[in-house]
Amino acid sequence: MVILRGWNGFAYPSVEASYSDLTLTHYTNLAFLREQLLGNGSLPLWAPTILSGYPFIANPLNGIWYLFGWPALVLPLPFAFNLLVGLHLAWGALGMYLLLRSQGVSLYAAIFGGLAFALLPKIYAHYGAGHLTLMYAIPWTPWLLLVTKDNFKERRWLSLLLPGLILGLIFLADVRWAVYAGALWLGWTVYKTWQSFRISETKSWQPILHSTSYLLAQILIAALLTAILWLPMLEYTNLSIRITMQPEDMFETSLRLRDTLGLFYPPLSNAEHETTLYPGAVVLLLSLLALLLLRRDNRSRFWVAIAIIFLLFSFGANLPFSSLIAKLPIVNLLRVPPRSLFLVGMAQVALGALVLDRWDLISQPKYRRLARLLLVGLLAFSILIGILVLDFVGAEKTGPFLWGGIAIILAALLLLFALNTRIPSKLFFLALFTLLLVDSGLSGQTMLAYRSEQSVFNEKSELAVYLSAQDGRFRTYSPSFSFLQHLAYVAGIEEVDGVDPLYLQSYANYMQSATNIPWEGYSVTVPPTAQGIEGNSIYPPDPDKLGELNVRYLLADYALPPVEGLELVEIIEGTWIYQNLVEQPRARVLAETINEPTISSPVEIKQLEPNQITVQAEGPGRLVLSEILYPGWEARVEDQAVPIEAYAEILRSVQIPDGKHLVVFNYRPRSFFIGAAISVLAWLAILGLGIAGLVQWKKTSSLN
Repeated sequence: MVILRGWNGFAYPSVEASYSDLTLTHYTNLAFLREQLLGNGSLPLWAPTILSGYPFIANPLNGIWYLFGWPALVLPLPFAFNLLVGLHLAWGALGMYLLLRSQGVSLYAAIFGGLAFALLPKIYAHYGAGHLTLMYAIPWTPWLLLVTKDNFKERRWLSLLLPGLILGLIFLADVRWAVYAGALWLGWTVYKTWQSFRISETKSWQPILHSTSYLLAQILIAALLTAILWLPMLEYTNLSIRITMQPEDMFETSLRLRDTLGLFYPPLSNAEHETTLYPGAVVLLLSLLALLLLRRDNRSRFWVAIAIIFLLFSFGANLPFSSLIAKLPIVNLLRVPPRSLFLVGMAQVALGALVLDRWDLISQPKYRRLARLLLVGLLAFSILIGILVLDFVGAEKTGPFLWGGIAIILAALLLLFALNTRIPSKLFFLALFTLLLVDSGLSGQTMLAYRSEQSVFNEKSELAVYLSAQDGRFRTYSPSFSFLQHLAYVAGIEEVDGVDPLYLQSYANYMQSATNIPWEGYSVTVPPTAQGIEGNSIYPPDPDKLGELNVRYLLADYALPPVEGLELVEIIEGTWIYQNLVEQPRARVLAETINEPTISSPVEIKQLEPNQITVQAEGPGRLVLSEILYPGWEARVEDQAVPIEAYAEILRSVQIPDGKHLVVFNYRPRSFFIGAAISVLAWLAILGLGIAGLVQWKKTSSLN
């Protein structure tokens, strides 16, 4: 319902929001991939769009290997984004329904659980922030648990392949979510194994051994299937600023105690999408009833444990042992602990469905009294908070409290009525579904807005026209991100700045000296904005260092400090445009002589593609490209391999002899080709095993 209303718009946090990751990152990446694949007929391994170029194939946010994201390559945008997100949420609802049914939950209770999972307001808050890959990955989570339910009992080909396959799909969709989903899956496997061990008459250790070997096998399957991504990514990560993260960087966004009020009240905005807790009033009340009344239900115990563990983890820096958590392998590469709140919401949904499944038990006198006390207490709490809010909070801030209070009152009254009256189950569930749709659906709707393609790309249109009209190949730099990267891509402009969670440590060091903006810890932006975009206005850029990167224009939302080598040429749409008078060409030959200082001669660029650069240069001297040095780039002079050397710390250069020479640079990363070979063989093997298993199953069925 929330997605349906914006089929032809880009999801943004609000109508007034200046950016969304959906356009900033995902649209830019997809448009670039589409242009290279469908337009030029080649797979881009390198991208020149931002950060002076980076290994496109190693960046997990590209989602290039996620099969179910491929329709966006051919369908019109932004329609494709909304369609795929809607389909994924429906798939997640079906998976949650089937998972609950596999736990013995009744039909209507399981339907409620599936619907509540797909309507979790936090999902829509993150889609409003543009977190597309999370929207692809999270709906697979219940499926991962579903196909693992009998791993220690069955040895059929399907049970041997599906968990690793689904874990691999989650990894390819969003690497970060694979960690959380994997942790949940590990807990689920331990829970199911313990259940098998507990009911075993002989108390045999065989289920534990089987489950352990099965778990390791699934991890191996997932690793083989996804080697095409994680091998290049591992190489990139080890060279990136990501490995320098400190605990304060990892836990910069952490849940605070006061944020737990968000369990009862939706934020009704996208300002706090990371810490959004609200699961919907009905889900909240039902999950609290589960805590009180289903303590002896083993199914409930698992989900209670999941909710507590991941709720605690979301507090991050506010935990007394956070420094120890920050040292854990894999965890030390994650940021934003409140992402685990998705699992808290999933646990609440499961607990709510379990309560509805045991409604007949809860309606018995022994439990009904406790249920009444809890519901009446929550009613009183909502009314009290409402009174306090009206007295002490301004009218503009009362919306979430009024919404949550009214929703809790309606949900509590409905549940109290059902406890005290024998109403038909279908009517009861219809009322629950209606309240869930209205509450969760509408509160989720307040957390995102849709902007048309025209309104998104008409921003800075005059600036785009001006820059596009300039001759030659050049890059731009902006300390204030005056020309966002999706706008720059559409205008055909390459940038040395950018927004991305992965970039080279060497590049960060160079840009710190080129921009004079201090790098205080980890930042997802180049340059950092720790002091706000306006805070960068006091730092004078270095035209020479930026010129080495082929920067011709500097763009800012304010006047830059006077610097020799920079000249203000225009002010367009509130953007100050400075020309860098010491810009260096994209390719040049530096010749050193005894009697003269180093001189530069131009180079004819014959081909400038993401994976290959071909130039005609005259030596002797050093051929310098204003392109980033990175493992996997190879160079040949007249078909003879030559070593690539670093110039100005981060640029590629080669020595060329006297005379004119054709020099070719190719990007051939071994990590990618090795990973691709492993993954292709693994997918073929699994396909073969699947076909063989299916044939065997058909033979068995025909004999029976």
